[in-house]
Amino acid sequence: MKKLFARNMTFLLLLTLVFSSCGTEEIEAQLPQNTLDQNLKGSWELESYTINGAEQIGGWIISSNMDFQGLDGDLGTVYWQNVTPNDDTPVPFYYSVSEVNSRVFIKNDEYMAQFKGEQLLLSGLINGISKEIVANKVD
Repeated sequence: MKKLFARNMTFLLLLTLVFSSCGTEEIEAQLPQNTLDQNLKGSWELESYTINGAEQIGGWIISSNMDFQGLDGDLGTVYWQNVTPNDDTPVPFYYSVSEVNSRVFIKNDEYMAQFKGEQLLLSGLINGISKEIVANKVD
């Protein structure tokens, strides 16, 4: 009798483990991922800003940051501040995103967006000019 009870308990324990592990994978697969705009939202300090391979930060531009406010409908506002010897006024631009192909549109410029943890890479070819931005999340 004790052997039968132990065998049944072992079977129930194994059965519970099998079904609980399957359920966990299904639930995790259904969890929503952040949207591109949710990942962009917030302040970013530019580590690098290159135009046709030439670094812009450290030369005329002392430092630079971007603050994405989030979308309101199809458009959002990003305040882009390039600190130069003569100016440090943040300039507002409209932006939009395309979730399908991870594109960010700032003004009329189209960038491919990639995230590596707390780092953002925006790259694009705009009117024959290669632009690349590498930024780190501030908040």
